[in-house]
Amino acid sequence: MKEHPFPLSSVSPSPSGSSPFETPPTETSSAPPSPTESSPSPSISDPPSATTTPPPTLKELRASLAEIDALRRTPNLSTPEREALELTAVALRDAERLAIAKSQKQLFKDLEEQTALLTAHARAIRTRVTRMNKTAKVLDQIESAIKIAVKIVAAIAKW
Repeated sequence: MKEHPFPLSSVSPSPSGSSPFETPPTETSSAPPSPTESSPSPSISDPPSATTTPPPTLKELRASLAEIDALRRTPNLSTPEREALELTAVALRDAERLAIAKSQKQLFKDLEEQTALLTAHARAIRTRVTRMNKTAKVLDQIESAIKIAVKIVAAIAKW
């Protein structure tokens, strides 16, 4: 089974045929667990640790949701199991909506920053174009004055 940010091992059908929602028997020994023993897997109700792992991506959420939906379609689920899977699916959909909302907010923020930069560049371009047009306008006026002077000189030369 693929590793997901939301542990699904506690809801997958167990090979022993027992309910996936049964709690495993606990050991009564007072000795601390040895390093070779694995820690108990977290249950569905355990929230993912926000301090140690980054929030799940939209792709991960959708993969987890697809897996939960596949488990929900299993025909031999008991009512409590099916309800737990449905609640998990609802929680995953809510998390998906939150991830989309955060993504949208970030996109809007980025677009606003880019818009401000584009506005500043457009203002600078307009300023430079105005300066360049002044030079062109002065050159046009000089050209007109020279043409008039040439016409006057040509008219005087004809006399």
